[in-house]
Amino acid sequence: MDVENGLKTLAVKSLVRNDSFSSQYIEMHSLLQQLGRQVVQEQSDEPGKRQFLVEAEEIRDVLTNETGTRSVIGISFDKSKIRGEFSVSGRAFEGMHNLRYLKIYNFGGLEIAGDMEYLPHLRLLRWDVYPGKNLPPTFQPQFLVKLCMKFSKLEKLWEGIQPLANLKTLDLANSYWLKEIPNLSEATNLETLLIYSCSSLVELPSSIRNLHKLEELDMRGCKKLRIIPTNINLASLEAVQMADCPRLRTFPDISSNISYLDIQNTKIEDIPSSNADSWIRLEELYIGSSRLKRLTHVPLSLEKLDLSDSDIRTIPDCVIGLPGLRFLIITNCRKLVSLQGLQSSLRYLHADDCVLLKSVCLSFCKQNSSYINLDGCKCVKSEKNAIRVSSTFYYPRRNISLFNCFSLDEEARRVIIQQWDYQSVVLPGKEVPPEFTHRAKGNSITIISSGTFSASSRFKACLLPSTSVEVPVPSNRIVCRVRSKGVIINELDFYSTIFGRWSKGLPSGHMFVFSGALFKEHTCLALEATTSEIQFEFSCISDINGIIGEKIIECGVQMLEEECEMNIYSSFDDPNREVKFLNCMKLDEEAKRAIVQQWAYKYVCFPGKEIPAEFTRKATGNSINISEGTLSASTSFKACILLSPNLSPNLQHPPNYLYYIVCRLRSKGILINELEFYPNSSLLTEHLLVFRGALFKERRCVEVVSDIQFEFSCHEKYFKIIECGVQIMAEEGESSSSEWIEQSNGAAKVSKDENVIKTNKNTGWWCGLRKLVGLKKKKNKRE
Repeated sequence: MDVENGLKTLAVKSLVRNDSFSSQYIEMHSLLQQLGRQVVQEQSDEPGKRQFLVEAEEIRDVLTNETGTRSVIGISFDKSKIRGEFSVSGRAFEGMHNLRYLKIYNFGGLEIAGDMEYLPHLRLLRWDVYPGKNLPPTFQPQFLVKLCMKFSKLEKLWEGIQPLANLKTLDLANSYWLKEIPNLSEATNLETLLIYSCSSLVELPSSIRNLHKLEELDMRGCKKLRIIPTNINLASLEAVQMADCPRLRTFPDISSNISYLDIQNTKIEDIPSSNADSWIRLEELYIGSSRLKRLTHVPLSLEKLDLSDSDIRTIPDCVIGLPGLRFLIITNCRKLVSLQGLQSSLRYLHADDCVLLKSVCLSFCKQNSSYINLDGCKCVKSEKNAIRVSSTFYYPRRNISLFNCFSLDEEARRVIIQQWDYQSVVLPGKEVPPEFTHRAKGNSITIISSGTFSASSRFKACLLPSTSVEVPVPSNRIVCRVRSKGVIINELDFYSTIFGRWSKGLPSGHMFVFSGALFKEHTCLALEATTSEIQFEFSCISDINGIIGEKIIECGVQMLEEECEMNIYSSFDDPNREVKFLNCMKLDEEAKRAIVQQWAYKYVCFPGKEIPAEFTRKATGNSINISEGTLSASTSFKACILLSPNLSPNLQHPPNYLYYIVCRLRSKGILINELEFYPNSSLLTEHLLVFRGALFKERRCVEVVSDIQFEFSCHEKYFKIIECGVQIMAEEGESSSSEWIEQSNGAAKVSKDENVIKTNKNTGWWCGLRKLVGLKKKKNKRE
């Protein structure tokens, strides 16, 4: 059965659609659900003779009366829809020999009289709050694909080694009486193992060494866990969670391939140097605990580090040198006295409740923007026009929280407010600083200029939220609306971690400072606003119901000076830059050609009606197949898709929804890479999205046969892909992977283990590893 194409056919007919945030779930149209239930009900007047049972009362009757037959294939039982308790026999499922899907979920009063004696050959078994101590001894799990027994009273699943070759997910979370994980030697296809909050569990069995397809291991909150296997290298393991295991001392040395590790609130006191050197893919590390007093080694690949609740006094030297660190969380480090020397790559710094923090010395200077937005530039006609842009196109993305850091000295606060570049910052303060020359009581302020405001003008604002007013629902957002002549010209949303922490208003003495553009759409310097009067209005809002929460008792605004012009064309050498010329209708063909061929970027989006000629492989629709003979595994490509608004007659402009573009690459039906891009802006007409990427997600092979399929999709119904094109990039100035491996100048050598890279030189080793192995980049599903 071709499931994938079958689902595509149903999607075209609007009967199903993919979940917007996950490719694992399918959303079925409500009318189709009703039709399916009607068809099943017409199979028989007796529920026990139907194929699928979903009505709670009917399922209760079938189980209590034991009237199920061989006809039943699936049961989906929501116990919460049954009032009161009821009991079933241990042989309630005995007549349903063909039952394959059993889902009993939510809390409810289902009990078993005695022990469960029989369960059929199931593929899916989910039974929340399973009341037995173990599964029936006659149960044969060889067909199980997913076993989910959350909040069960299980002490163990079964005895001995069971054939589990089909099992992909094992979820025993919150089974507080579980004392033993079964032998998993035969579960060679297991991908997910969830045993968090199993508070009686002491040991993780050594049989996990056979789980080479395991991708996620979650053991959070296993209070008695002490023993875990070591010297294991599970090839597919990406995420390990062992936080809140207070008896765990052994470092989880079970894979060198993980990208996410959480060992907060354990007895682990440092990272062994051998692990720090071998974890070349680790991106997120959570290691904070009261036992952590020093940190001497961390992997250089880290992008997010959480040292919360630790006893460090200064930022460790190994952290200061991290080249790509973007998130640093050091909340409640009550002995921390100074912050110093962090990399300018940092985008999020959370240092809440560091009560002794006094000095801050960080080089958060302005950099070239990683995000350029020229949406709606009606005056951009050519490349020369497009590249003459104010340096205020700099778009600061840094967010800083210094909540409850009351020991912070005045000089540190002044430097933070005046000299740092940030999107938002929270820090102690009882009054609006004097540099905010426009000030007012309450939540709004009007600024009148003697001249006119430039369309590229920027501002900085400071707010003092209320500290004593009780609010029904705490706020978690700050909204700034900017108006000119009654028309909203910009609206900024900030999600703040300080709001929502107290239900009766905020503790006294904090201010929220942020910066932003005066106008919603950046435009060129030639375009100026025709107004000299601007009104700012600020509000604290709850996401739960939109209710306005804490009051703002004072606000201030500072208009930032416009800096000299700069030529962004000459500085567009960053392949991670996102560039948008959305709805810039007058952009000429020469400018488009220069953008596509000469600029370096992660992606660029601009108006266009056809795929440019350099994309030699073209196809109508959203997919294309190419054949290139044999390709190096380090080959890259450039792709172009033609996006068109998919509007109904009653909708003139598409809503400004968050949406994303996905590019999936397959070879012989196997997914070899997947890329995502987030333009997130409305399109008034056809636009081209051009982006670059690697052909393969992991660059371990030397060469492959190239029969490659590119498939593009837009996860928003208001846009459709009508044409696509691909260009395979020549590997200029760079030898292939095989040639590079064979060099004998000491750069790098590959051992027999494809995951181990040996270096002969101390300098430049990290760059070599990144280039050869390729670091996996994910959307920070866990940020």
